[in-house]
Amino acid sequence: MGEGIIPHSLIGTGYIVIIMNDKKILLYIQIVLLSVLVSCNNNKEQIPIAVEWECTESNQKDTFDIQSLFKDRYILALEETEKSRVGNIEKLVKVDSLLFVLDNRLAMRVFVFNATTGRFINSIGRTGKGPGEYVDINDFSVDSSNGTVSLMSERHEILVYDYQGNFIRKKGLSFSADKMESKDGKYYFACFDEGRGSLIVTDKDMHVTHEYLENRRGEPVVLFWFPLQKMQDGTIAYFRYMDDTVYTLDKNDSLSIRYKVNFGEKGIDRELVNKDNMLEMEATHRCCIYMCTENELYTWIGFYDDNEEHESVLNRKTGKSFAYPTRNKIDSSLGICRYAIMYSMPGMMATIVDSEDIKEELVRNKDCNRGNNPGVYFLINK
Repeated sequence: MGEGIIPHSLIGTGYIVIIMNDKKILLYIQIVLLSVLVSCNNNKEQIPIAVEWECTESNQKDTFDIQSLFKDRYILALEETEKSRVGNIEKLVKVDSLLFVLDNRLAMRVFVFNATTGRFINSIGRTGKGPGEYVDINDFSVDSSNGTVSLMSERHEILVYDYQGNFIRKKGLSFSADKMESKDGKYYFACFDEGRGSLIVTDKDMHVTHEYLENRRGEPVVLFWFPLQKMQDGTIAYFRYMDDTVYTLDKNDSLSIRYKVNFGEKGIDRELVNKDNMLEMEATHRCCIYMCTENELYTWIGFYDDNEEHESVLNRKTGKSFAYPTRNKIDSSLGICRYAIMYSMPGMMATIVDSEDIKEELVRNKDCNRGNNPGVYFLINK
């Protein structure tokens, strides 16, 4: 196994304990299988690093108003109809004039809205046992290169549709995954099978082409909201539990380090973490990236310090960064501060706003019948 291939957490067989909060899902499974070394990258060289990110306590602000980074903002209300009642938005993808929205708690469906008017257009798939139907949705991804939407169901099936919701095909996976992305006819998975790569790449028929960062026996596994991100430069970014690194895959699916985050003296050596000490380490260290998003001006990460949520922002043009406790974040326009910046688009970033927190003067499409649907809060770069 190459020195540059840093192994990750695993899932084997045994019992499962799930711990949930607003930012993470922890799955620990007792190991009963022997570890199998897996990696399609046998390169003995170190993984190249693109950016060293300063994120020590010395550059932390006590409070921070996110509006200081942006020149404008608006809320897009999402139309509520009998066919588009959205209970919770788990994931949002904007492709040209379309917004794809996943509700995998109430509606168990991907909705498509107009990104300018907020009007409902159609939905993708539905629950059931028939052709083109699914049991649940773990994740979804939009591939604009071929106009398809892929849904992951039961962590081992991929169903593919066109933008209009017409079913195209279904394929099974040879491993268990929780999150996914798709791009240029390829698929990228966060896998938790013992002895397999925690990051797996396949072709459109789910044949594995690359595996990285092996899941080793005895390591913990935490599955965050979006461990895989499509970046605007065409690469795929990936991060994992108890790692101070954001990895990236280029167009040839070669692995490198996009950001190496320096957490200072309270940082953690991932090689010292195991299933017995992981919660103690998380509670006493500055570590554990749980969110990363990026546009052409800013990269935003979330991490834990003494088990408390923090965020850090990197200005990509100046290379300077700062951090702050999430509980001390301010939004002087919206009047609330509990929403994390989770999504990035060219020239803007976005987050989700619950219906009861929507501020009327920020709503761009006031004629839209939003009912109790949440809204999308767009922040425009300076």
